[in-house]
Amino acid sequence: MTFCIHLHYHHKKHGQVGNNRGKNRGKSVGVVHNSFLDDLKIPTRWCLNSLKAEVKSDGSLTCTSYEVDIARYVKVYYPFIEVLLGSTSSQRVIICYIMNRLSVRHIEYMDLRYTALGLSKSTFHKALSELIDCDLLRKRDARAGTYWINPSMLFHGNRVSKYSSNTVPENDNKLIGLKGVKLDDDFDDDY
Repeated sequence: MTFCIHLHYHHKKHGQVGNNRGKNRGKSVGVVHNSFLDDLKIPTRWCLNSLKAEVKSDGSLTCTSYEVDIARYVKVYYPFIEVLLGSTSSQRVIICYIMNRLSVRHIEYMDLRYTALGLSKSTFHKALSELIDCDLLRKRDARAGTYWINPSMLFHGNRVSKYSSNTVPENDNKLIGLKGVKLDDDFDDDY
């Protein structure tokens, strides 16, 4: 599901901007160039799709290849933004540590220790307790220091394939946003 927050401008088609208020509502006012694209360099690598490989009569193997973005990333969802905006500096130290670890590989839980974060024991435990109260983390088991990361807030990878039994058809979804921010129901899926 895609959400658009309508402030002053709303993108209609790729590169077009329309004024969302008054007499110009919904009218295209021209193509606007995104100047970030001038310097954009996307690190990629080529992967082979071995699932669609074919063996030719001469014994050679052919398969399709595709290019993938290899930049480190973490998907951030709306509930996390609320947590981040209300977080203290010590909570942000823990959050940055989690995001840094998540950006490297697909993990669902991690060990968190105050010694690895440069926080005092009491500051670390207070911040950790508050992040648990915000539902970003949950204790994984009786083993001290291991916590689940809430995939409704932060995730690396594809949640739909990882948790396919937890998907909800689009007509059952409700628009979920930040407290006090109105989401527009007629958002553009091509946004």
